[in-house]
Amino acid sequence: MFGTGEDRYKIVYKEIKKNKSKFDLFQGFNVLEKAKNISKNCPTVCSMVFDPIELNVYIALFGSFDKIWKISILENTIETYKGFRKHYKSKLGSKGILSSELERYMK
Repeated sequence: MFGTGEDRYKIVYKEIKKNKSKFDLFQGFNVLEKAKNISKNCPTVCSMVFDPIELNVYIALFGSFDKIWKISILENTIETYKGFRKHYKSKLGSKGILSSELERYMK
């Protein structure tokens, strides 16, 4: 694999392979945090861990792994999951939601 972000994919692949027997949500975000890129040319905007059994997607924005969002594919909702002062939950429209819209809840 070559191109922008290739170093991140290599880190993630190596860490998942090394930890696949005990891989869970917590481990997934640990791996992604190791791979985040904070360079000004190509910063990591969104890191995601998918739960294929519960059909949820967990998201960290802008390299902030202390604040996690949860998207329920079945309910078509997004909500604060971890690290927020207030709980927020909303239905997702057909156009989804922008990271800039979620950013206001991260302060």
